[in-house]
Amino acid sequence: MSNYEAKIIKYCGERILPRGYKIDADLRRKLITLVEDAVINYGENDSNFDEVFGPKGKEDVLPCIDAGTVDERICAACANADYLTEEEKLFLLKSFLRRKTEADRSMREQIGFVWSPQIPYQSCVSYLLEHEPLTEEYLLYLLMKDSESPNESFIHNFQILLNDRNLSDTVKIGYYLCLPNMDRRRDPTKRLKKATSILLDSEAVAKENRVKVFELLREPDLFMQIRKGFEELRKAEGTDAGEVYFTPFIEDLFQSLAEMPEELQEGYLRNILNVIDFDFNCVRRQACDWYISQLPTLEEKKEAITRLIENVDNVKSDGDKYIKMCAYDALYSMSEELDEDFVRQLLELGSHSNLSDIRAQCYKYLLLLFDDTAYVEGCLNDTSKKVRGTVVRTALSGTKMDSTTRLRLSKIIEEKKLKLTKKQKGRLKNLLEK
Repeated sequence: MSNYEAKIIKYCGERILPRGYKIDADLRRKLITLVEDAVINYGENDSNFDEVFGPKGKEDVLPCIDAGTVDERICAACANADYLTEEEKLFLLKSFLRRKTEADRSMREQIGFVWSPQIPYQSCVSYLLEHEPLTEEYLLYLLMKDSESPNESFIHNFQILLNDRNLSDTVKIGYYLCLPNMDRRRDPTKRLKKATSILLDSEAVAKENRVKVFELLREPDLFMQIRKGFEELRKAEGTDAGEVYFTPFIEDLFQSLAEMPEELQEGYLRNILNVIDFDFNCVRRQACDWYISQLPTLEEKKEAITRLIENVDNVKSDGDKYIKMCAYDALYSMSEELDEDFVRQLLELGSHSNLSDIRAQCYKYLLLLFDDTAYVEGCLNDTSKKVRGTVVRTALSGTKMDSTTRLRLSKIIEEKKLKLTKKQKGRLKNLLEK
């Protein structure tokens, strides 16, 4: 065996295979091919890399091993290797994941944190779950940080997790709450919106528990409360201090985690305690819209909207802002079915909110629904530039409305001589000449 082959096999013995595993000639040949395949065919994602540096070849294998950049490529190479049997792929992937987590655990114990190349855990587990059921071991891998796997792998695995009958709804929703922290290098918005949609529509999760997801997202500063509560819990441990309060769902989640293996507990807590309330702002309106749509009667929807809009004059968090804006969206979309005075009253209430985003939204709907100069004047005299621009944005944007309403708003712009961009002037001219 050449020095080149020996170094590759040494790498495989330290990073991929179980400790002390005996390698026969056939597996040795396949492992060498696998590492070469990983370096040559699963390198840089940048399409310009080959143009600048040239394609990778066998001469790059040992430098990549020395640089520690092979780990992140092994999973994809293994899953796609036509020179490996399915049994060999599953064996190597599982062994590789175990060695990786062992090494990271050891590093965390020694220095308090992990400093090693990330690997595509989600992609690896996605392949494994196509052949085997979800286990506690696989769930542990799904809780690892992963900036390498595509969104499709996250979603594929989340769907399988939701459908697993061995997991409680509490644990499933707890995993959903972990999602933003698993990949901090990329914007989680698209992934989180898809996961939210799947969760809220999932028949595998009880309806009342899906409603709890909305109630959680409605909770002001939820994740800040969790962190503070957990810190108090740690301080109170071993003392006679009073009980620490958590929302009922979070209390249930911590109780469920206490029954899990220690590593799974740590995985959940490591993620949840590092999620911030801002992370879920992108799905709050989506969850609120789902919640209102699930209410069976118009009267129940009215009651829900009224409840969600409470204290609109003193909104204290971004999360609450998005919930209230969704409630106003629902109010507008149902305005033809609702009593006119009821709609007007709630919109007027919102036009006095302490947040300009909500005031702008409510003035927009007031302008669309009611031909009243008082709303025009109130909007144009607002202290916020954003609110003052509502008349122009509403009339000259793609907002859906009938031609009569658009013409009415266009005439207001002309009469008030409101400031317009060159593009808006052209749009206004076209509307008035129709």
